[in-house]
Amino acid sequence: MTANGGLLALNSFSNVIGSLSGAYGFVDNSGTNLVPAAATLTLGGDNANVNFGGVIRDGSSSGNNLYTGNTTVNAGSLNITGSYVGSATTTLLLYGNSSGKAVVNVSGDMSLFATQGANAFGAVSVYNQTAGNVILGQNSSASNQFIANGDGYGYFNLTGGLYQLGAAGRFINVNGSASNTGVGVGYVGGTATLNNSSGDSWFINAWSGNAQFTVGPGGYVNRTGTTGGYYLGIILNSNNAGDAFGAVNIAGGTYDGGADVLRVGNGGTMFNSQAFFNLTSGLIALGGNVSIANNTTANPNLSVWSNNFGYNNLSGGTIRANAAATTGLLSSSIPGYITFNTNLYGAINNGSLGASATGIVTFNTNGFNVSVPGISAAAGAGVTQADLSVTGGSGYVGAPLVRFSTTGVLAGGSPASGYAVINGSGQVTGIVITSPGTYAPGTVPTVALLGGGGT
Repeated sequence: MTANGGLLALNSFSNVIGSLSGAYGFVDNSGTNLVPAAATLTLGGDNANVNFGGVIRDGSSSGNNLYTGNTTVNAGSLNITGSYVGSATTTLLLYGNSSGKAVVNVSGDMSLFATQGANAFGAVSVYNQTAGNVILGQNSSASNQFIANGDGYGYFNLTGGLYQLGAAGRFINVNGSASNTGVGVGYVGGTATLNNSSGDSWFINAWSGNAQFTVGPGGYVNRTGTTGGYYLGIILNSNNAGDAFGAVNIAGGTYDGGADVLRVGNGGTMFNSQAFFNLTSGLIALGGNVSIANNTTANPNLSVWSNNFGYNNLSGGTIRANAAATTGLLSSSIPGYITFNTNLYGAINNGSLGASATGIVTFNTNGFNVSVPGISAAAGAGVTQADLSVTGGSGYVGAPLVRFSTTGVLAGGSPASGYAVINGSGQVTGIVITSPGTYAPGTVPTVALLGGGGT
């Protein structure tokens, strides 16, 4: 359907059309009904690449794209270049509610309740924002915003503009299912700001599953308004499947956590799992002592923990204290439950991929008393760009999660860590190293790329 003027009135009836294009025109749900019932407009059946410059609205009184229902992208791409106003208390942007590739590209302004990706098994969902202001109306700490939920793959790529969560809004990368196969990859860089400053809630990389969150060059995550008792959760549990993976990379951008502290674990099972905190460049500001799941007689969380490893990998950048941290700004081991190793590396040269490291790490106590766990000089052989042979593949719509193998890692050391970069042709063009790792000489680590929709 091509609209260059005129009106498509749904009049409380759902409609299915192959596509909607045109420079201007109106789609509304007013018609002759004074109080129209909800109607669904389904598009895309003809697989056309089209643009619609008109207005979609609930009624006939608005000149803006204003409707209080949800927008669902099951497959294909939705480009939002204009203004979209939904309900701050109910409207959801859902991308990835079925298996297949669903991509949302945002360069305009949006006001709605929350965005949710990869909410179905087999979903490949991508959110790209290059400009504009996206304002979410979340008003509680309920898990109503996420990049990936369950067993799908989700990618959140914020390189320009503002993405702002509501008061007490919780940011979640992966909320994995019992099988622990969900994959979430988050990236904030360029000129972008992720504003979660008013959110008195957790900033969660992984409830479970496989999660990687990177603050890259130029990116800014603002949590300065948080108060005590909230966390940057690297990984919280593994469910009964085990083998959960969580990595947070500070690689050229700024994460100002306000009162946030690093957190590993929560209520529930965690075994055979890995938690990474990688600092290569940029700044992270933390609000106090690191937190690991409480273990009490009434709530014996650690009784269902075993064979877990955590890694603090430091190769550049700054850690600033926003408050005293006398028992530890970074995580340390709890024998029998989780082993944490903290290693200091030399310079990392990532070349044209950016986010290289100087090998110099600054601890800014900011006038507070601060302690850190024992830091060891990295030993053995580390991964360099010369060691990586990237063939590119095809069909990637989002950057895959990167997991390096653990075989050959020296005692007290760490596997390598990094994040993938893709191009507009659907190929992986490189892996930014955020930790070289500490392998026995002669070890050839392997790399697993999880998710992204490509091969």
